[in-house]
Amino acid sequence: MEGIKTALAQAWKTIKEVKVESLGNNIFLFKLGLEIDKRKVMVRGPWHFDKALIMLKEPSGIRNMRKEEFTHVAFWV
Repeated sequence: MEGIKTALAQAWKTIKEVKVESLGNNIFLFKLGLEIDKRKVMVRGPWHFDKALIMLKEPSGIRNMRKEEFTHVAFWV
């Protein structure tokens, strides 16, 4: 988990530190300290780590992130 945090923090170039929490089943919660950092990360994707596509989804309210569906990601080919 420290590897993904370090790699993405370098790629995202956020102003504040990125915090990462593992929720299990390859689901991670990324906590960005500033709204501007969050917008930049969401707009400048898609992102990948270790040859795997990272699907980012902004939570829709306060709920259990483990129940979120990660089924679609937009990217150019």
